[in-house]
Amino acid sequence: TASVSTDGSQWTTVGSDSITLPSTVLVGLAVTSHDASAIATATFDNVAVIGGGQSPTQSQSLPSGWTSEDLGDVGLAGSVSIAGGAVQVQGAGADIWGTADAFHFVSRTLSGDGDIIARVASVSGTNDWTKAGVMMRMTFDVGSPHAFMLVSLKNKLAFQRRTVAGGD
Repeated sequence: TASVSTDGSQWTTVGSDSITLPSTVLVGLAVTSHDASAIATATFDNVAVIGGGQSPTQSQSLPSGWTSEDLGDVGLAGSVSIAGGAVQVQGAGADIWGTADAFHFVSRTLSGDGDIIARVASVSGTNDWTKAGVMMRMTFDVGSPHAFMLVSLKNKLAFQRRTVAGGD
């Protein structure tokens, strides 16, 4: 279930679906520019993973167990930086959509039930479909099943998912 909140207390469901995932999944922050020749930048704050472990805003570097990786044919390398309680993620890539994704993913594993929560403080890019948000994902495979609560430059809030490997 993907939800949004303007105050961090009251939440409104944007979308929900059932996706069969293993007991350990990847959770994190995803950014795609919707253009493999351009970088998009998103700033996240109030990042929290409920279900154990340290969140990136609690330190000035990625805590142990977190990774920063490009998935798919992104064109330009992405990156992550942390300062003053904010996590800035830069990523390129054609999109998180269709049967294969291309984006930058800052993530860690989560075993059992859990949540990932973050505020997307800002998003900048050159395409209306630039996307940034929180994601749960089965694997690093480009066609992996996932759930993605996102903010796009044009369409604002959306819940996107791939329910089966390689699915659309």
